[in-house]
Amino acid sequence: MTYIQFANDECDFGMGYELGIDLFCVGYPDLHPYIDQLLSVAYTLLKREQFKTILNAHLMKRRRGTPFNAAK
Repeated sequence: MTYIQFANDECDFGMGYELGIDLFCVGYPDLHPYIDQLLSVAYTLLKREQFKTILNAHLMKRRRGTPFNAAK
C-alpha cells in the first residue's frame, strides 16, 4: 500500500488500479476495505468517478463465502 501511495504521488495511477482489480477478482470479503480504498483513489485520480458507484454496488451485493464454494 505504501508503494501504491508513492506511485500515486508520481502520477502512476495504474499501479493502484491494477492491484485493486486483482484483489477484486480474488473475491474474499476480507479484502473489501483494501479494494475500496485502492479503487476509489484510482478512479478519482483517473477522473472516472462513476465507477466508484459501480464498485460500491458490487461490493455490497457480492455472494458470501469463498468463491470456490460459490460454484457448488
